[in-house]
Amino acid sequence: MDTNQIMPRPCEFISPHLPPCAVIRPVSTAKAGAVATFAAFSESELFAGQSQGFFDLIFALAARADRAQRELD
Repeated sequence: MDTNQIMPRPCEFISPHLPPCAVIRPVSTAKAGAVATFAAFSESELFAGQSQGFFDLIFALAARADRAQRELD
């Protein structure tokens, strides 16, 4: 598998029963995860004009998501 793709491409993700979707994988763990994703979105001013409460909530949820562990049967 080529892991150095710059443009996303359709792939099977989560379940083969779902439609194809584009998945962009980070090239390093430092830029992976929900907190890093929302930090990048915030720095790009995607959420310009939102309240501090919005950012507090989003980053709290992102931190919980990063700490979550998948339970496999």
